[in-house]
Amino acid sequence: MNKDVLLSLGKLKGIESAEIISSSIFSAISEGSQETYSEQMDQSTDFGYSNFSGLYSDLIQNEYSEEEVAKKIQEVAEPMIDAYSKQAADIQQISYSTEPYAEIREQVSQIVYSQIEEDLSDIDELAGLSMAEFAEQLQAESPDEEEEVYATFDDIDQNGDGVVSREEWAEAGLNPDEFDSIDANGDGVIEREEFENYVL
Repeated sequence: MNKDVLLSLGKLKGIESAEIISSSIFSAISEGSQETYSEQMDQSTDFGYSNFSGLYSDLIQNEYSEEEVAKKIQEVAEPMIDAYSKQAADIQQISYSTEPYAEIREQVSQIVYSQIEEDLSDIDELAGLSMAEFAEQLQAESPDEEEEVYATFDDIDQNGDGVVSREEWAEAGLNPDEFDSIDANGDGVIEREEFENYVL
């Protein structure tokens, strides 16, 4: 299992799923309220991205039992469902204690849990890919986007000294303009932590 691949995939799934959830809730509320909701979609997407990505990173990096996984999912999903449901109800001026609110909450709950189940299935399916294979798949899915850094730190650190020099970066065929962005402390080399912060 390649954790570099999985963590990168978890991040991407977090972004995609947050957008899906926000759009789904947008389509679920009444047409007259959609203009108000559209002004809050960016905030909702950021909220969802943070929660989804945090959940997936946690599950990837730790070996939990099935019961623990179910509990972790519930701990993340329920506050999201509550927040999304109340936001939709507030926009439509619906009381939290009414039947329409209960219907909204049930719909949001189904959307969130279904999305988490789908994401975890995708992550599990792609767990065996190498970083190069993962990068190739992403590039195939988004051929017009600029290629990002998906090589592992150890792949680039050819001499194994624990840092990546500008020369090693160039030899790996990576974008030279990104080197200085990743070298956060400006010491002329990229440490593992700097690399992981940038990629993940």
